Amino acid sequence: MNCKFYLSLGSNKVNISSSNCIEVSDQITNLNDIKLSYVRSDYGGVIRKCASAIILTGKARDSIIDYYTSQKLKSIGAFAVYQINDNWTYDLLFSCPLDFSTFKYDEYTAQISCLDNSVAAILNSNNNTKYEILVDDIKEDKQLFFDGVRLLNTVKLVFTGNSVDNEAYTIRENVNCGGNVYYIPPISYAESDIQVEGYVRLNDQSEDLSGTIDTSSAWATAGPNTNRTSYFLEALKDVHIDVDISSLSIKVVNSASGELNDVMTSLYKIPVSGNPVLVSSSYVGVAGVLGVDLHEGEKLQLCLHRLSIISPVSFGVSTFYFYDCCNIKWNVTGDKSYIDVVKPESLLNAIIRKMGMESYVNGDITFDDTSLENVLLVAGESIRGFNNAKLYTSFSDFCKFMEVVAGMVYVIESGSSESIGGSEGSEGSEGPDYDKEYSYGDLNIEADNFVRNGKITTDVVDNLSSFMPDGVSLVQVEFFEDYMFFGLGSDGIYYFINFPGIEKYLRVTDEFAIEIIDKNVLYDTESRKYYITDTKNKKLDDLKIDTLDKRYNHIAKFGGFVIDSVTDSGKYNGSVKSEDIFFSRSSSKFLYRDKSAGKYYSIFDGYEDYQKDGRLNPVAVFVDVSDFSTYDDGASYVAVDGKNLILYDGNVPLLPDRNVSGIAMYSVSYEENFVIRFVHRDSIFVDSVAKSLDIASEPEYSVSSGRIYSSVKIGYEKQDYDLGNNGKDEFNSTIEYSTGINLKEQTLDFLCPYRADSYGFQELARKKGNQTSDSESDNNTFIVHSLKSDSRYNLDRSIPVDGVYTDTVFNARLFPHYLIDANKRYLASYTSRLLYTSSEIMDSITVNSKKIDKNVSLSEPLFLEGDITVKTNDFIIPDDWKGYVEFQWEGKSYRGYLSSLEINVCNNEVFEYKLIEC
Repeated sequence: MNCKFYLSLGSNKVNISSSNCIEVSDQITNLNDIKLSYVRSDYGGVIRKCASAIILTGKARDSIIDYYTSQKLKSIGAFAVYQINDNWTYDLLFSCPLDFSTFKYDEYTAQISCLDNSVAAILNSNNNTKYEILVDDIKEDKQLFFDGVRLLNTVKLVFTGNSVDNEAYTIRENVNCGGNVYYIPPISYAESDIQVEGYVRLNDQSEDLSGTIDTSSAWATAGPNTNRTSYFLEALKDVHIDVDISSLSIKVVNSASGELNDVMTSLYKIPVSGNPVLVSSSYVGVAGVLGVDLHEGEKLQLCLHRLSIISPVSFGVSTFYFYDCCNIKWNVTGDKSYIDVVKPESLLNAIIRKMGMESYVNGDITFDDTSLENVLLVAGESIRGFNNAKLYTSFSDFCKFMEVVAGMVYVIESGSSESIGGSEGSEGSEGPDYDKEYSYGDLNIEADNFVRNGKITTDVVDNLSSFMPDGVSLVQVEFFEDYMFFGLGSDGIYYFINFPGIEKYLRVTDEFAIEIIDKNVLYDTESRKYYITDTKNKKLDDLKIDTLDKRYNHIAKFGGFVIDSVTDSGKYNGSVKSEDIFFSRSSSKFLYRDKSAGKYYSIFDGYEDYQKDGRLNPVAVFVDVSDFSTYDDGASYVAVDGKNLILYDGNVPLLPDRNVSGIAMYSVSYEENFVIRFVHRDSIFVDSVAKSLDIASEPEYSVSSGRIYSSVKIGYEKQDYDLGNNGKDEFNSTIEYSTGINLKEQTLDFLCPYRADSYGFQELARKKGNQTSDSESDNNTFIVHSLKSDSRYNLDRSIPVDGVYTDTVFNARLFPHYLIDANKRYLASYTSRLLYTSSEIMDSITVNSKKIDKNVSLSEPLFLEGDITVKTNDFIIPDDWKGYVEFQWEGKSYRGYLSSLEINVCNNEVFEYKLIEC
């Protein structure tokens, strides 16, 4: 036999020199079922998997039954396999915890399963879980300065004369302009596409006359245009306006002389003080676009007049036929802002914490391409400026982002043997160091106090008023379940418009309605619970924290909450069960309940795992295992301010689970730590020999249909914008290519789940300050390629983009062609060329002189199209799977990278390699 098998009872790891460890090599009846496998997943790194059930007989059976009988559900244990090496000594092949929830026995055998608690298994089981991660917990010290994407705003102006049936014009009949040079026509706006509010105010220009003609002398003269009250636009901020009068069309018929052919159009700027100033004047239909810079408070006016050569001329009594007026447009970016950002490595480690692996796993990302070092991730809620903004992602989405944008995949490597997070005493140690645990400061949460009393507004109609008068003081702020806060005055009246501190709870909307402030953190002083407002859905949610830092080092289970006030009877001297430990919110204590005596005690065996000297343990994760718990596997809480509990919104972490005497009851602990490291895919397909095989039987070769693609989609999902005429020139979208291979209709989806579109970012930014979530984009994660300065991150606009509407777009470094560059050798494994077929991007756009519709040649593939199965009697496994496996067959050399290898660890049977041809 090549292996030895060991069983450890009462410890979560195998120490073959320990008295509680026994060799069970000859007491396992199902040796053939114990297998180890090496698998390459998604053309990334090779991972090891091990999991099995073991059936024990003889002394091993008796030992595990005796142990379980004494410990019951406190039982822990581990199973390990040691394999012989070239020096005829034994090395640890793998070990894993025993799962006592699967334990069973009969007269002859005992059976128990092993947990595949490997990092790979946990990643796989949680791969598609969508996590909410609080941005405040992982954000960078520096913020992103967002100066915006310039958006086009357009308005169509129309003349507002009287309508005529079945005619395309409006009319003003027999207008008496005698004695005046300037006729100011009535103008309004028919269509508007305003994307950035707050720069202009549109106005209905009223009909009027100006420029009085003086005929008192021999030579008639005309006064200037002095009309300041008729205008069609006012600037609210400094802005450049383009007025396009090229399509302006009118006809003027004088009552005496007929149709006039000397009609002029003039555009005037009305300053803050003084007479209008002429911007431009031209014949009707001759001028094009007139540009004018306006300062705040200045206005624009359009008027008509006749060409005056020697003396001023009036329209007299004329009829005006109005056809088309003009269009105006302006380009602005809106308000500038500073936005919280996250580094990819910080997000990776937050996901690891969400999976409960923070105590023994670290995440690491080192970009080979230094231009990607300043890639930032931005939560949609951060762009919107939400309080307590969250980033929503799964590990699967994160991996796809790293793959598509950077060409990187993860490998799992052994780290140092030192603990990453909190540590637990090893076998034979003196147990937890409580002085060290309680040396940690308490977690603090800023919250506004209130009382949730279960009332609705109709309960207090007779005691309800608007303004709290002088002489009345505020007793408390109360929440009413029909979603409103009232201030209870010392006179017993509830006030809803004005009470001290109202700005913490309520705000007045633009429509002058009273609304609860969204995402506001609250503390109920009576129930001692934390809440957060959800104004969109008009409810209070339990406040939860999203991540656990490395201080937390153990689990302390309890059986639920004490609702009523109870008396603390001091010290309990008997044995303790965790399901009889309860938390009293009123006294801020964990209390052990003695059912027989009906009493509660704050001091019990192992109480320091929960509390000490009137303070809750700051490094414990308290898990409610009662039937009333929020989650099937228990709701997790941590201490706040040393006296309260707050929910942890994540899986119960894989931390040591102490019983009340400080000994691990059921725990998952690791002798070594691990690193989830993202590396470039090219580095794990190395052109070197990992293993040379002597074949034991005829190999098999087959074409891998799963690697035959007729087309490839690269880039990002197409987005639809609510930006009017803007966004059509977005370049970070989807490009489709043909591979030229027609054997099978199959598309390689190489689209990033995160977004990199400038217009989508701007669309969210213009909603900043509105705390109500009303868009799916709020849950999106955006990528930003930045430039780092001493105090902030700036948008990187260094790569030229031509053919776009505005030079303020960004993220050119994330353009799909750069994604191809990052994955060239991988994509070359499927085709030697990418033939452009279609795109969601305008063909006229070029990024760094790269045309959208160019074809791409690919070379140096990482692997080829074949799958190879080969068997060998060589039982030596290489330490590193980055290189290829090679063998000779029929006078030819074959080689391939490992796809999978399954090993029956106890039998000298052949090993079957499945290889990816290279």
